[in-house]
Amino acid sequence: MSPPIPEVPDRPSPSGAPYWYWLGGRPALDFVNTRRERWRRDVDCLVTPEDVGEWLVAAGLLPAPMPVPAPVLAEARELREAIDARGRRSPARRRTRQR
Repeated sequence: MSPPIPEVPDRPSPSGAPYWYWLGGRPALDFVNTRRERWRRDVDCLVTPEDVGEWLVAAGLLPAPMPVPAPVLAEARELREAIDARGRRSPARRRTRQR
C-alpha cells in the first residue's frame, strides 16, 4: 500500500518539499507531480530554487544538495511542463484511450 499523499495547504508554503510524493515509478513522472491539483487549485511544489536541488536528492538523482541559481527554478518548471505535455501526447496513451 502506498503512503498517503500529503494534503497541500491553501496558503503559500516556504517550501514544497513536504508535499512531494513518489507514486509515478519514474523520476520524470514524480517530477511532473511536483505541480499538484492542476485541475483544481494548481499548486506548485517547486517553490524555491533550493527545492529543485532538494528534489533531485530526494529522487536519488544527486548525492547531495548543491547551490541552485535562481533562474534554474523557472527552467525546472519549464522542463516539468514539457514532460507533462509530452506524456499527454504519447502514442501509448492514445492507444489506451481508444480501447
